[in-house]
Amino acid sequence: MTYVFQVKSISIDILKQAYDQLVDRYAVLRTRFANDLADVPLQIVYRKVASGFSYEQIPVNLSINERNRYAESVKLNDRLQGFNLEKPSQIRLKVLDYGDGIYEFIWSYHHVIIDGWCLKILINDFSSIYQSIQNNRTFNLPQPKLFSSYIQWLKKLDKDVSLSYWRNYLLGYNKATEIPFKMTSSAGSGFQRKMDKLVIGKETVSNVQLLCNKIKVTQNVFMQSVWGYLLSKYNNTQDVVFGAVVSGRSANFTGIEDMVGIFINTVPVRIKYTLNETPVELLTRIQKDALDSTDHHYGNLSDIQTQSEVGIGLINHILVFQNLPVQNFSSDSLDAEHVEDEKKFTLSGFDLYRESNYDFEIALIPSSDALTLEFQYNGYLYSTSSIAAIMNQFQKLVKEFSLNPTKPLQLIDVDFISDSSQKLKDQNRLKLNRKFKKQN
Repeated sequence: MTYVFQVKSISIDILKQAYDQLVDRYAVLRTRFANDLADVPLQIVYRKVASGFSYEQIPVNLSINERNRYAESVKLNDRLQGFNLEKPSQIRLKVLDYGDGIYEFIWSYHHVIIDGWCLKILINDFSSIYQSIQNNRTFNLPQPKLFSSYIQWLKKLDKDVSLSYWRNYLLGYNKATEIPFKMTSSAGSGFQRKMDKLVIGKETVSNVQLLCNKIKVTQNVFMQSVWGYLLSKYNNTQDVVFGAVVSGRSANFTGIEDMVGIFINTVPVRIKYTLNETPVELLTRIQKDALDSTDHHYGNLSDIQTQSEVGIGLINHILVFQNLPVQNFSSDSLDAEHVEDEKKFTLSGFDLYRESNYDFEIALIPSSDALTLEFQYNGYLYSTSSIAAIMNQFQKLVKEFSLNPTKPLQLIDVDFISDSSQKLKDQNRLKLNRKFKKQN
């Protein structure tokens, strides 16, 4: 992820010191993985690693457009660099200097060691360390809780209890849910990353939040339910399953919210309803399901999928509710009275780049007055026009659910979905015909 700060005075040397001390603080940031030392992969922690900090200044003679293109090429090259799991440290920070007191911080990390939740902790610690060094103060951060303590706690859990929960949750579900408009790829198993955005405006978001507050459900559950209902219409059923990314941080483990490590997980979300149900009734039930499942978020997805009749193909796309990790460097936690005005950082922009193993995913990014949905997909399998149709239909259903929460689902206007549903039926019929011809 990247974020842009404006600051009148900054020390690159102190930034590097702060980054190196951050890496010293967390063992997980000083690790590599080895496959040749034992029968199973090993995670090896180093006392010291080479600094992953770098600084680059954009040439001063460039126009604004040229400067932005230069920055994009730097970020692209950083992504292409990737990570070598056999070399220590799976994180790095590049500071890009635009001039005029504008700096972009490019944080890159491998999901094998940390997740997005951790990045918020790391950035806040980094900023605290930076301000302490800058103001000649000793930073006073609590000793990090070891990730190994969580692993030991996890080993004591009865895994069969969770597998039984997921088996009952998925009972009777026997057909994988499909995304409509899927094309036959001419590139084999290739992946062409594409991303389109849908911004749901302030008025609709306000209506959604008012309803969620009234019936005590989260915005995440609201969006999951709307997406599930839309999928059900595409698939001509009243029972669908898709994946949702969860934090994996159990409230039963004290201090887990402040731990740095990999907790994130993907679990199934099942949207099953009757036509007489209303959006309110559906949302309330899905919220209860979400709360009931939290104690079972730690299980491996492959193990969870085997508890269903569909098996390993149960989940073919995911929803991610993305809470942004960046906080202003001059927040209250930094004891701002000790920070001179010219040394304060002001956040002026951010960007988040994700890579996924799925051909289709939706990231929901909330803000104070809007909700942005990022549809990331494989361009070899889905066209831009198809994604645009899905986004349009999704937005209409969001409005319908928020404005008519007590209307029976069978009375909700879904005429705009009928064409898509018919196309998906035709696609399925075509697939069956092709399969039949191959068998004969």
